[in-house]
Amino acid sequence: MEISREAVEAKRKEREKKLRERRRKNQLRMAIFFLLLVIVFVGLNLFFHSHTFDLKREKVSISGNKVLKNEDILKTLDLKPGTSIFSISVRNLALKLEENPWVKEAHVSRRLPDGLNVKIVERHPLALLEANQTGYLIDEEAFVIAQVEPDKVNLPSIHDIPIKFLKVGLIVDSEPLRAGLKVLSNMPRFLYKKIKLVSVSGTENITFYTDEGVEILFGRPEDIELKFKVIEKLLRTDKDALMIDVRVPSNPVTKSPKR
Repeated sequence: MEISREAVEAKRKEREKKLRERRRKNQLRMAIFFLLLVIVFVGLNLFFHSHTFDLKREKVSISGNKVLKNEDILKTLDLKPGTSIFSISVRNLALKLEENPWVKEAHVSRRLPDGLNVKIVERHPLALLEANQTGYLIDEEAFVIAQVEPDKVNLPSIHDIPIKFLKVGLIVDSEPLRAGLKVLSNMPRFLYKKIKLVSVSGTENITFYTDEGVEILFGRPEDIELKFKVIEKLLRTDKDALMIDVRVPSNPVTKSPKR
């Protein structure tokens, strides 16, 4: 059966018509899509730049700090009231706070609609390191927190460690010091409160002196838990002891004044 030329032409025109309609529909969809994008963008831009999200100083919550004052933290942050909280880099604020030697970690987050949450993790001084007639507060990581007057600090004082360079904000590179701090950081609270002086002439020669004048020869930073148990027992059973030697915890030695 032969198809006439007129029928072929009619079908061609019909196909072209459908293609044109399809293109128009696609173009209309794209136009609507881009229009919606513009509306959403403009709306969000107006929304986020409205005064609703302007930072208010009284809406800045600070927690975790015991040594540092809120006023000093706010001064470090240098926040400008009226600034949109979305234009503030919370990461940069945290890094700025961590430049303070007392701050071990800082976390800053936005609190909608107009505030910030600031959480501080402070460093805790474990001992007083005395060098060149100057005192330095150090934590268990041998990080130098601050320079202080030794007679105004009630912490175990570490002596006999040869140190060439000390600076606030840096970690002291000393194996003997790390050995002494390891023992101090694991020391039972009752004993830690009694320790006035720590002598660390080497990693094998750690000696403690209590506020009652008892000398405790601890030796190497090994068998720490066992040594502390022996020390506790000996302090309880021999209240007149002037010296306790637990360098060999299985065979401890004590010395008491002669009667």
